[in-house]
Amino acid sequence: MLSEFIDSDLFSYLYPVTLIASVVGGYIVARKYWVKKNRIWKPSGIEGGVIGFFSLVISFTLIIAGNSMRDRVALLHQEADGAAQMLRDADLYGSTQADSIRSYLKDVMRAQILFDSLQSYDPAALRATVTRRSVSFWKNFAMQDKQSDSTWRKINLFQPHYNLFTSSFYRFVYSYEERMSLRLILLITISSYLIGILVGFMSGMQPEKNLLVLVIYVFLVTATMETILDVNDPYQGIVRPNYENLKDIYVTIKR
Repeated sequence: MLSEFIDSDLFSYLYPVTLIASVVGGYIVARKYWVKKNRIWKPSGIEGGVIGFFSLVISFTLIIAGNSMRDRVALLHQEADGAAQMLRDADLYGSTQADSIRSYLKDVMRAQILFDSLQSYDPAALRATVTRRSVSFWKNFAMQDKQSDSTWRKINLFQPHYNLFTSSFYRFVYSYEERMSLRLILLITISSYLIGILVGFMSGMQPEKNLLVLVIYVFLVTATMETILDVNDPYQGIVRPNYENLKDIYVTIKR
């Protein structure tokens, strides 16, 4: 339930609002309960360490999100490599089996490209469709002319490329459902609010009002957090894997 809320657009809209509220809250507390009452607050130096720790955590989280996206792109390229190798293998067979290979690749890649372009995200349905098509293809393909030794040698050469294509596909689709640890997301969210209160408080204690630091903090943290959430959710995010490699091979097959 909580993870679904974090993935939702509502959280993306509420986060900067609540972050601003934390900064404003810290600023108001400083002005109302310290400055107006002439109370003295002396920085201890720990504040900089706390902010530095938060910066380290959010940087670490951003790196994890970036690595997840890089892994998805790598799997997509592996899948495209497997498809290209299967196409080259098709030239070793007769027209019937070659057409079967091309038809199989075309069906699987079309389903995957539609999965991305139409944004009708149902990974279970996509996996079920590809699984049925793969079982049907391999059963018909491998059982043809099974008495022929030359055919079996060709199949033994073909099978690693087929395995590369299918395994990369499944790993890629399953990666869409992987998310960073919910505890880590909650850690940086709550930490950003606490640091926001601290930054607002420290700015409020200054004799002259200066909102520049507050604006920069809210902008940087919001932009970083939204980027992390965007990359963490490839279903709805703007930063998503590039399908051009797969699309180019699909266009080649259709010719």
